[in-house]
Amino acid sequence: MRTLRLVLCVLSLILFSVNFAKAEEDKLVAIVNNEVITEHDKKEYLNILFLQLSDQIDGEQLKSEMKKAEDEAVTRLIEDKLIVQEAKNKGLNIDDREIEQRYKAIKNNFQSETEFDLYLKMHKLTPADIKNKIKDQLLMRTIIETEVKDKVFVHPQEVTEYYNTHKVELKEPERIELDSILVKNAGNEWDTEAKMQEILKKLRAGQDFSKLRQEYSDSQPIGTVKKGTLNEEIEKVVFNLKPQEVSKPVKTNNGIYLFKLINKIPESEQGLEETREQIYQMLFEKKFTEKLASWLDGLKEKAYILVK
Repeated sequence: MRTLRLVLCVLSLILFSVNFAKAEEDKLVAIVNNEVITEHDKKEYLNILFLQLSDQIDGEQLKSEMKKAEDEAVTRLIEDKLIVQEAKNKGLNIDDREIEQRYKAIKNNFQSETEFDLYLKMHKLTPADIKNKIKDQLLMRTIIETEVKDKVFVHPQEVTEYYNTHKVELKEPERIELDSILVKNAGNEWDTEAKMQEILKKLRAGQDFSKLRQEYSDSQPIGTVKKGTLNEEIEKVVFNLKPQEVSKPVKTNNGIYLFKLINKIPESEQGLEETREQIYQMLFEKKFTEKLASWLDGLKEKAYILVK
């Protein structure tokens, strides 16, 4: 009898946990016109976003983007819902072939179909969830292009005026041409150190840097870079080198670097023609961002929105 009571107690706890988790997922987050957004929708949004972002970025950058996305998730979901509703109201639709093509591109990021299926199960996603999200994203892109992007115009005179008042900011910054050797962290830290010491020994013996790079480096040379674009720790070292000077080993999360400065290119002024496209894109992006924000505000003013 005692055993039966224990079993019933365990079963009731399991059922309570399942029901509690289900209740959490069904928890209302917001209402947008006649549609609801739940905690499940929020989790699904973040899981699919992670799936898409992990194809483009990784490491700390991916963590940072996902943290930002989590903080802004409810706002993004409300805005997405408003945009998709507007697209549907205007009778827009997406070709199934395009949805299928993008779905396959996501699936192909996995080493096998089994790995992809496992990811879906772990995050409580189905192929239909992903395809629906892709469709919504394509609907949003289409209506934003027609209602916002296509209505943004930058006059050539605006480009010229911007150039004339921002010549100093448009200068080409100091650049350097670098050769580099990277010994990646692979298992034992001592092995990485030992390999770098072997390279340094050969350099001191007079062996050519570029030949040693071909023999030892785990990446291509860095090449020409502008000031302000490298890791701060690396930049402090390389921008203080003299032409043909080799740096001391620089430890990073990725491994140990060795740099050789090939050439220094000083800061220089750029002409209008050299910067025209850059200025145009910057002005276009600014106008587009402002117009998109204004258009979204208009959708919000007409909508019924309740955030729980």
